[in-house]
Amino acid sequence: MSEEKKLTLASRKTLGVKTTVETGRVRQSFSHGRSKPVVVEVKRKRVLRKPGEAEAEAEAPATAEPASAPAPAGAPASETLPPPAAHDLDGLTADEITTRQAVAKAAMKQAE
Repeated sequence: MSEEKKLTLASRKTLGVKTTVETGRVRQSFSHGRSKPVVVEVKRKRVLRKPGEAEAEAEAPATAEPASAPAPAGAPASETLPPPAAHDLDGLTADEITTRQAVAKAAMKQAE
């Protein structure tokens, strides 16, 4: 095995981190009339996946794309949007929701 390997003096390539920042230039204007060019950095979000998940997600969009049909032209946009929620109850447990409902009922009785 060691007879097959060639001995060389070349060093390995150094490891580095890819830049996840995109830069652009905009003009910043001040209230007193002065403006100057400014470099703006937009950082991309890194998505970390397990080795098995990367293959599954790559196949999923390819199969889902043909299945989607265009929306009918006669349908109004309000039907496609979800109805607005009366209260934001995301992240609450069932116990917290019932407690809030009981407090709201007590407040209604007290207001009468």
